[in-house]
Amino acid sequence: MKTRAVRDGNGYVLNGTKRYITNAPFADVILVMARTNAEALPKNAHVSAFMVPRDALGVSIGKPDGKMGQAGSQIADVILEDVHVDGDALLGGEEGIGFRAAIKASITGGCPSRRRASAMRSGCSTPASNMRWSARRSASRSPISS
Repeated sequence: MKTRAVRDGNGYVLNGTKRYITNAPFADVILVMARTNAEALPKNAHVSAFMVPRDALGVSIGKPDGKMGQAGSQIADVILEDVHVDGDALLGGEEGIGFRAAIKASITGGCPSRRRASAMRSGCSTPASNMRWSARRSASRSPISS
């Protein structure tokens, strides 16, 4: 990861490029993962997450990339050049938890809202109900859990 966030007074200055960002041309706010420590720290504690307004000075959106399908969404680069953000743009209020937050979100909240709503309606929204459901399911005539 080359995108950097350097502390500057009560905020940060971000520099770098995010590649292939879905719907970047339409976003109002961009989630940016950036290095807040040059050292590679255990558990990726050198990665922090920031919420950056798209209209912040120094944020630019690249030309949308051409795709062979999925015309309903565009992907483009997000370029950050000396972007100043306040300290409250740091997710979680502390440096080094960005990677952990991203992984947690992808595990617990990463599914699209339609699937989540469907799971809640069918009773599959808790770990216990997920285990019961998976115990009844099979793939290639083998149970998917035990």
